[in-house]
Amino acid sequence: MKMVSIIIAAYHREKELFQLIKSLNKLNYSKKKLVIYIVIDGFKILKKRILKISKFKTLILFNKKNMGPSFSRNKALKKIKTKYVWFLDSDALILGKNVLNKMIKYQNQFNIDGVTGYTEKINSVYKVQTSNFYNNFINLETFTDLKEFKTSKNNFFSQSSLFVDRKKFLKKYGLYDNRLRIKEDEELAYRVDKNLRHFLLKKDTLVRHCPNLISKNTVAQHLYNVIKTRQYVVKKNKKNPLLFIWYDTLMILNSLFMRLIYGKDFTSRRVSMMKKNFNFNEITRCILALLKFYLGIQNK
Repeated sequence: MKMVSIIIAAYHREKELFQLIKSLNKLNYSKKKLVIYIVIDGFKILKKRILKISKFKTLILFNKKNMGPSFSRNKALKKIKTKYVWFLDSDALILGKNVLNKMIKYQNQFNIDGVTGYTEKINSVYKVQTSNFYNNFINLETFTDLKEFKTSKNNFFSQSSLFVDRKKFLKKYGLYDNRLRIKEDEELAYRVDKNLRHFLLKKDTLVRHCPNLISKNTVAQHLYNVIKTRQYVVKKNKKNPLLFIWYDTLMILNSLFMRLIYGKDFTSRRVSMMKKNFNFNEITRCILALLKFYLGIQNK
């Protein structure tokens, strides 16, 4: 058995975090070969309780204030030396005792960057998310009934569960951008050409995602934050923002086509969990921000 580190960045969701730790206990893996790193991102939690319920060696790192998922994952990544790393969201659940063994097997069997994927209950049916990551930095998802799903290869990953060979992954993608609090996974993937990104989804390695928090942002507020983040990423990567007029158009046309095929099973899960109320000022701000982005004018 090879050494494996699990990294969990946690911001509140205490109940879900404890459920995840308990589910990790079912893993059929050596206690000497697995270490769990939990980064508590600027909130108070009972450290003793975490250590008490975990059967594996567990190290808890604390951020003095909320620094975001990128900073938290990097903080743990800089400390570990194990061959493999498994990133998990704090609201995930492990479904099978041999999940970790199978991910290691597939990581070595296939020419891939990582093993990823989750299942989530949508309208009382468990479905599997397959990401559609567009050149304009937008990620929409296709959802497939878990009963019908077997395997899939993708050029994007789910941060809810991502298993990688640490050295190879860092060499190819690097660390997360500490400045980003949203779209940090999209920015990481954006550094590598989509034809060179290879992630595997297998039914027997999926985790269960159990979100229960409704976003405080409205859809319009989220879109404004996405535009600002995209502007930062485009400047960082020295891209021409005018190209995104073309990228955005292609995404919209493709999305309409996918909706005709998949209907409600093609959507943005994150946006679907946001408040749908709109107001004129928010919409106007989004339109102006988008125009500024295309013209290369900084949004403040």
